[in-house]
Amino acid sequence: MKRRLKPTDYTFAVGKIRALETTLLKREDFQQLLNLDFYKIKEFLAKNRYYTDKVLKLENPQDIEDFLESKRIDLENLTKALFIEKEIFFLIKEILDYPLQAVKKVTFLKSKFLEDFFKCYLDLFNIRMFFSLKKEKEFLDGGFIPKKIFLESEGRTETEFIKIFKTTPYNRIIEEGFSYYKKENTFLYLETLIRSYLIKFIKIQKYNPFGIEPIFSYYLARINEFDLLRIILLGKLFYLDKEILTKALIETYV
Repeated sequence: MKRRLKPTDYTFAVGKIRALETTLLKREDFQQLLNLDFYKIKEFLAKNRYYTDKVLKLENPQDIEDFLESKRIDLENLTKALFIEKEIFFLIKEILDYPLQAVKKVTFLKSKFLEDFFKCYLDLFNIRMFFSLKKEKEFLDGGFIPKKIFLESEGRTETEFIKIFKTTPYNRIIEEGFSYYKKENTFLYLETLIRSYLIKFIKIQKYNPFGIEPIFSYYLARINEFDLLRIILLGKLFYLDKEILTKALIETYV
C-alpha cells in the first residue's frame, strides 16, 4: 500500500527552493533595469548566478527567446524532479497551459492553497476573456465567481461590467486596467494587474517550510520573471518608451 505523503516529506525540496529564491530579481532590480540600456541590462544580469555571463551573448530577439526558453525548460525539469507526486506537477502544468481543457481537474490538486489559487486564476481568466476582442467568448466554471455572472455580463458595456464587480477583490484590476485601455488602446496594464494579483496571492508561501506549495510558488515566480525579462530586453532592444515598460512591471515574489 502506497504511503500517504506528509508535508514534511518535502523538507529537502523546500530547502533547495529557499536557496534558489535568493537569486530571484526584486522589484527594485527591475526598476533599475528600466533605467539601463540593453547592454547594461545584460551586464547586470550576468552578475546574477542564476543567469551567469551567458546573457552577454544575447544580441537579437531570437537569442533572447532561445535563452529564456532554455531557462524555462531547466526550471520545469527542476520542479518536476522536486515534486514527489509527479502527477500533481503535470496537473498544474496542464491547468496553466490549457485552462479550457483542464478546468475540471482543479479539485484533484490535494492542496487547499492550490485550489484557491486556481479558482482566482479562473476568475481572472474570465475577466480577461470579457475584455478580449473575441466575438465568441468562452467563460469557465470553477472560479470563486460563478460562470453565470460572466455570461449575464455579455452584451453589457465595460462601465456596467465594472459596476458589477465593484465589491469583488478584482475591482482595482478591472477599473484601472480598463481605464488604461481607454487612454492607450491596449490591455497591457490589465494583464500586468492580473499577473501581479496572482504573484501577491502566492507570496505567503515564502514563509512555509513544508509541502508542495513553496515549490509551486517558486515555479510561478520564476515564470513571471522570465516573462518580464522578455518584455524589458525586447523593449530596450527596440527602444520602446520607458513609460510603456513601466506599465508592464509585474509584482515580484521577493
